Amino acid sequence: MRVIKGIVLFCFSVILVSSCFDPPEFSDIPEITFKDIKFKEVGGAADYDSLILYLDFKDGNGDVGLSSLNPEDFDPPYHFENYFVTDAAATGDTIPVLSRTVSTGVGGTIYTILNPDSIGGKLVTSKTKSKPNYGYLPAYNPESCVNYSFLSDVLLPLKSVDASFDIQDTISLNGRKYAVIKEAVLYKPNPNHYNIEVKFWRFQNGSFVEYDWFKEYCITYDGRFPTSLSDFPTYKDHPIEGTIRYAMPNTSFLAIFGNTQIKISARIRDRALHVSNEVVTPPFDLNAIR
Repeated sequence: MRVIKGIVLFCFSVILVSSCFDPPEFSDIPEITFKDIKFKEVGGAADYDSLILYLDFKDGNGDVGLSSLNPEDFDPPYHFENYFVTDAAATGDTIPVLSRTVSTGVGGTIYTILNPDSIGGKLVTSKTKSKPNYGYLPAYNPESCVNYSFLSDVLLPLKSVDASFDIQDTISLNGRKYAVIKEAVLYKPNPNHYNIEVKFWRFQNGSFVEYDWFKEYCITYDGRFPTSLSDFPTYKDHPIEGTIRYAMPNTSFLAIFGNTQIKISARIRDRALHVSNEVVTPPFDLNAIR
């Protein structure tokens, strides 16, 4: 099953510290503070309700924000997933391999391309488990997004495929030839793809237990808030502070949580991959914060 990204909407406002005054000294590691949490119910069974988290933040050099439109913000270290290849001798080791996104042109197909210069063996798929030395790999479950991602848009150098792969096509890009494969591929999400991490905690049997959206529904509420004004030369390397309004839509919040007490924990990451402190909301139920 292909990993399904959570549908997350963002509203990001920033208050920049003016260079006309002595700027405050903030750490280059971002700092966040919980401000508010609200629930907006739309009403229809098929309509998306929204849980809206407000965070105040400070950052010493303003390098916060990732674009969902800039292709460079999908290249390492901000790529979406980590894939794996066998070692060249197929002794049982797996080696992470970087990926990047490419397009065949305006309106063309978008592919995930695995870095050809870092590939030694064969891409690890659900079929690799049946090969000598690789029986320890997790079994493939087509109903789960854990461990394997079913991909039909991956480009591999021809040397990294064999007759066991489901090869859909071969194409040439920038002088290299690639196989377009359709396989269940071993992967791990890259936490650096997102710059805000959100966890849900539900009160059960006397304590708060994490509710794992990814395990249950193949979605995540980790996401991106967009590039800030600090990317413009006038504001580069300036301390900034502001408020992140982070709206998380779902049709099933009330069905899943009802009147149950829940909490949300969150932290952010800047472009240099510095991770902020973690904040946790007070316990709440959805009906109380409408």
